[in-house]
Amino acid sequence: MSDLIEHYIPHDLVEGPEHGDPEKGGTLWDLKIDANGLEGQLNWLRQRCQRHLLPQQQYHAKAFSSQAPQVIWIDHSSEIENAADVLFTSHHALAKIRLDHFREDCEALLAKNHKLTQWEYGEKAWCTELVEKEYNHVMKYYDPTIVTLKKPGKIVIADGVFDDS
Repeated sequence: MSDLIEHYIPHDLVEGPEHGDPEKGGTLWDLKIDANGLEGQLNWLRQRCQRHLLPQQQYHAKAFSSQAPQVIWIDHSSEIENAADVLFTSHHALAKIRLDHFREDCEALLAKNHKLTQWEYGEKAWCTELVEKEYNHVMKYYDPTIVTLKKPGKIVIADGVFDDS
């Protein structure tokens, strides 16, 4: 969904004025969203889209959990690296997987992913329609005088956390 939102309101993370400043045993991570003046609309669009996701997730969790425990393995490997998305249709499927025999156990429960592909197309269409509808609403009714209150917070990255040693 974030790709669709990015399509309607292009935005990037940019360093804030305090990014990289020392802060009590670490470094301040100050990144801000730059949406070319549409930051308020972007936040509201995200909020409006997000509220539709939980019911959708619950619906699909219920639909998947009624099926036999299955694993869906979607390979994204390239010449450079091996990569895959592994989806478990329910907690019952996940319970049958042993970490030390991960690949072998997944292959035993492997499902054909043609149904997933059909489901994915339906979800993409649903998301596209939702984001477009919400974007039109936000652009029509956005009022910059209404501000969402947020508790200020800081993200501090501990010194040495990214060291490879």
